[in-house]
Amino acid sequence: MKYYLLPEQAPKDYYNIAADLTEPLLPPLHPQTKKPVGPQDLAPLFPMELIKQEVSAERFIEIPDEVRALYQLYRPSPLVRAKRLEQALKTKARIYFKYEGSSPSGSHKTNTAIAQAFYNYQEGIKKIVTETGAGQWGTGIFVSQQKNTSRTHTTRKRCNYTRIIRNCHKRSRRGCRARRKNTLCVR
Repeated sequence: MKYYLLPEQAPKDYYNIAADLTEPLLPPLHPQTKKPVGPQDLAPLFPMELIKQEVSAERFIEIPDEVRALYQLYRPSPLVRAKRLEQALKTKARIYFKYEGSSPSGSHKTNTAIAQAFYNYQEGIKKIVTETGAGQWGTGIFVSQQKNTSRTHTTRKRCNYTRIIRNCHKRSRRGCRARRKNTLCVR
């Protein structure tokens, strides 16, 4: 059983589970001081909007229109009932999962990559360098940079390089190129 939303029914907000926890999560610790990390510690790594979201207790966080426009390329994705899993577990509970295989990377990673690249671009970051294993994260960053006109440089582990070459042929038509130095570059 599958449930589909119409594009106009797609969420306009991110749901923040922290608002519904009975106890707040413990903050991450700084690797050197072993004290809770503050915004000043995260600022060299993340745009301020992402830091605000990370510490927010708000239940819903608005998804920017630009991000939603990119999500519309492949979302909303169907909600699927896992009846065979329910039977295997002998449970009366209904179990559902979101099928994210229709995204450009074939996984859920595109969802967050688009948002993170967008917030970086909003703060003036013009180039994003990232590592990707099987390619979903790098593909997600690549999709977002096309809209934001930023440049992306994605490195890959050598063991994944040859496996990824096949996918590069698909992406090469959109400006992606694989290099022998285990990298995937966007021009």
